[in-house]
Amino acid sequence: MGLGGPSTAIDEKREVLKYLVVVVVVVVVVVVVVVVVVVVVVLVVVVVVVDVVVEVEVVVVVVVVVVVVVVVVVVVVVVVVVVVVVVVVVVVVVVVVVVVVVVLNHEVPEQLSGNTFLLEHVSL
Repeated sequence: MGLGGPSTAIDEKREVLKYLVVVVVVVVVVVVVVVVVVVVVVLVVVVVVVDVVVEVEVVVVVVVVVVVVVVVVVVVVVVVVVVVVVVVVVVVVVVVVVVVVVVLNHEVPEQLSGNTFLLEHVSL
């Protein structure tokens, strides 16, 4: 194994990490855009409903506004939960990749002399 092998493997891992960072950034941007669009749509609906039901009692307008606010809060909470789950999954994948790379690059060559236990389990 020459010097080119490990550096190539390290470069590949850096590329994978770059792609993971790009995916996380894209997901966060999409989530922010979706939340902004939902909030704008909800505000427009509230304004239209309030304009249309001017003759209706104030209680109806308050109920509509409360329902709209609850829907927006639920949507935002769901979006935040999805983003957190995606970030946790990405972090777990990165940790697993780093651990496997460290094990394959450092532990296995030293253990090949007599102990194949680690090699058998890593290859699974």
